[in-house]
Amino acid sequence: MKKFLLLSISSLVLVACNPEETIPKDLEKPSISLVRLNGNTVSDTAEQVLVFGHNDLEITFTDNVELSEANVNIHFSDGEHSHDENALIQASEAVVIETPFSYGPEIVSLSGKSSTKTLHLEVPDSASMGDYHLEISVLDKSANQTTEIYKIELGETHND
Repeated sequence: MKKFLLLSISSLVLVACNPEETIPKDLEKPSISLVRLNGNTVSDTAEQVLVFGHNDLEITFTDNVELSEANVNIHFSDGEHSHDENALIQASEAVVIETPFSYGPEIVSLSGKSSTKTLHLEVPDSASMGDYHLEISVLDKSANQTTEIYKIELGETHND
């Protein structure tokens, strides 16, 4: 009886440890499937306008297995993709230091295969008008990452 019990347990352990039944690895990167700024779809071809005051940024993330987190930031672009804190602008012979707007990095927790998040951005009246970069990164549970960078412009329009 002891031999039969020992043989049964050994068989069960061998079946449970079958190396052919491995969990498939997630090699597919997550995606950023929709980006909307103040109701307008942001794309690589159409420059979008960030406004003074309130802005809504809606982003939809998708993955084939499980999302983890996203990172969103906006920074000033001086045409050379500089990340300086201040932008220098020449006005006549004087140099004027303006205050560029920046947002983030904002870390957003995600779950499931699809998630839509809306971020509310407040742009102060003192922010410098000009070109900015909207950088969005998304990470899935298997550490696959996708990053997209969009060109946006801070214009003269104002939202309250």
